[in-house]
This record gives sequence, C-alpha cells and structure tokens, in this order.
Amino acid sequence: MSSASPSVALVTISYARDFERCELLVKTVERHAQDAFIHYLVVDRRDVTLFQRLSSPSCKVLVLEDLLPWWIFRTRWSGRFWISLKTLPVRGWIIQQIAKMSIFAAIPEDIAVHCDSDCFFLRSFSLRQLVHTDQGTRLQLVPFENAERRRWNETSVRLFGRPASEAAAGSFVGNLIPFRRDVMRILHERLAGQARKSWTAVLASQLSFSEYSIYGSFVTQILGLEAAGHRIDNTPIMRLGYGLDPSDERAWHAFFCELGPTDVGAMIHSKDGIEVAQYRRYVLP
Repeated sequence: MSSASPSVALVTISYARDFERCELLVKTVERHAQDAFIHYLVVDRRDVTLFQRLSSPSCKVLVLEDLLPWWIFRTRWSGRFWISLKTLPVRGWIIQQIAKMSIFAAIPEDIAVHCDSDCFFLRSFSLRQLVHTDQGTRLQLVPFENAERRRWNETSVRLFGRPASEAAAGSFVGNLIPFRRDVMRILHERLAGQARKSWTAVLASQLSFSEYSIYGSFVTQILGLEAAGHRIDNTPIMRLGYGLDPSDERAWHAFFCELGPTDVGAMIHSKDGIEVAQYRRYVLP
C-alpha cells in the first residue's frame, strides 16, 4: 500500500428522523476540528432538501441512491425494503452498509472515516492524527461484546472463502471507523471473484452482516495488517452512552464530566429514544 500521506474525509450516513442528531454532529465538527477536511453527509434523495441546510464549504451532501447500482431502488410502496432486480428485497440497514462500502465512488479522498449521526465531538481533534500515523491506519479490534458480532465475523470470512473457524476473535465494530480506498478496491474484487458476481449482489443477498466486520476480517485474515497499511489500535476515542435515564441530571452530568483522557467525543445511541434537546446544552454550552 502507498506510504504517501493520505487525504482523509469524515462520512456520515443519515436520514430525516436523525436530522437533529446529525445537525449536532456537524456543529461539533465545525467547532472542534483542528485540521481541514470535508464532512460528507450521505442521505436518501427524498431527504436532500432537508440536509442541504447543513451544507457548507466543509460539509457536502451526497445522495445515497447515487452510490447504489441501477438494479437496487426504492418505490413509494416498498416501505423499509429496497427493490432489487438481482436478489430478494433488501433491508434499509443493509443498504446503508453497502453505501458505506461504495463511498469511494463518490469522493476523492484516500481514507473515509465513518461516523454515525448519533456521535458528537466534545474536544479539539485532528481527524488525520486520530486515525492515521506513520505506522498505518487505525483498525479497532476489541474483545467480543455479544454473539451477534461473532456471527458477523464468521459470515465475513465465509464470504472470502474461509471457514468460520478462522474468524477473528474480536469485534471490529465501533465509532470513527476508517476505510482505505486501496484496501476497499481489492476487497470488492475479492468478493466478486469468490462468488462470480458483483460484490454488491453478494452483500445484497445476505440477511445479516457488518460492513466493519467484513472490512476488518479482510484486513486481518486475508491481506494482513502490514500489506493493508493498517495497525491495531484500541485506544478509546468515543465515550459510549447506552441506557441513560433522561430524567437523571446527575447521571448526565457525570457522563459528560468523566471523559477518558483520549476521548474526543461521545455517542448517545439513537435507538435509546433520547431527544437531542435533553443533552444539547452539555455538547454546545
């Protein structure tokens, strides 16, 4: 892999229901980023007008449908599923993962750092230094959190023609996950060659997988860390907030006052149903 200093971008896939969360993320990037980079927001075509409010010279809105092959599309009657002319209907969650793995078709940067819209930054940070050093690009591999993540790893190695027993003993899932353009190109070729069909058709046929597990498994089990230009780095960089009680002010205060020394931000999971108004004042005082 190239040793030249790579260009880096931040990428967030979002949709209308998460607009307030995404808006908060964008504002914290603008406040705390120490280096110049483009923050790409990837949204459904029907949500573009809404998200254009966040557009700026450093924040650009991309259309999710433009990252998909022509044979995957949605109609007003398809609900949570997308129509596929080559596979069974595809869940929206799978579509988002395919879009993340297609991002280099739409951006010129060498590294895309994926950041969900329920994250936000609380301290000054350099995106480049956060994910890349002379030793390579950060790859997180932490102990398993649950059986589902183990199954994702097993699915990943099977897609590359390896037995499930070779699956990595850890989770690649997290926040601020970098993908390298050069690695993703080879990954696409390997998936397509293994199944003798397009890599998007391979993934659209799966009922459950993790884009981060596929990428991490490819780097560690197929290419190798050195050849892929990656390094294992499990340094915490985002404080995780799960199950916070919206009515417990002391818990909120403690959450925001107890950042680890290397944490540059935090994540309040959107599935917990906590309104942004509950914690905005801590994030943008």
